[in-house]
Amino acid sequence: MTDLKKRLGRRFWRHGTLLQEALTHPSVPPGESGERPADNQRLEYLGDAVLQLLCTEYLYESQPSANEGELTKGRASLVNRQVMCALALQLDLGRHLVLSRSEEANGGRVRPSNLADAMEAVIGAIYLDGGWGAAQRFAARVLKPFWQSLETDLHALNPKGRLQEILQAITPEAPTYTTIEERGPGHARSFTVVVEWRGRRLASGTGKSKKEAESNAAATALNLQNWLAHAPGASPPPPS
Repeated sequence: MTDLKKRLGRRFWRHGTLLQEALTHPSVPPGESGERPADNQRLEYLGDAVLQLLCTEYLYESQPSANEGELTKGRASLVNRQVMCALALQLDLGRHLVLSRSEEANGGRVRPSNLADAMEAVIGAIYLDGGWGAAQRFAARVLKPFWQSLETDLHALNPKGRLQEILQAITPEAPTYTTIEERGPGHARSFTVVVEWRGRRLASGTGKSKKEAESNAAATALNLQNWLAHAPGASPPPPS
């Protein structure tokens, strides 16, 4: 597995059997001695926790305007079975899986669940062998570029933050939100909010709460952006 170790950037000198364990499927039967080989379930459990923290750290640093809820949604879009399976395919983990004969015969090397589980187990093995620093280096070299290529746009989850970033790149003045209408009974209330900046009305939005209406107003303003060309001292918005 020398080529795989090179792709992972880890030689596993401290714990030589960890990588083998991370690639061993639970279906593998006991050997001649009757002892069942260590499979990757425990390492998968550990790797999932390590991956969650790696992604949390990445999002916290790369998305300074996102709130807790938005960060949580962003993490869920990055840490999931589909992403892990795709990364395992990129690293060609399937070729190195240790499977039972029946699992092999039934397409176990390309089964998405097997690939995703093995990928998380490998992350757990890297952490055990080299500590948090090794896990961070792996994330910086392999995971982070992959996450970035997913085109996950947290700005879509936080239109108010994105709008404020664009406007405050022009002037320190922040946009303001004003509720102009409340309609409906108490259990089915509807709010209409306008967003203004430097005395100019940018857009309006409605929602079941003031917060939702403000978010919708900001999203509408971002979609239009025709007001930006006429803003005093305006410059093109920074890239998303």
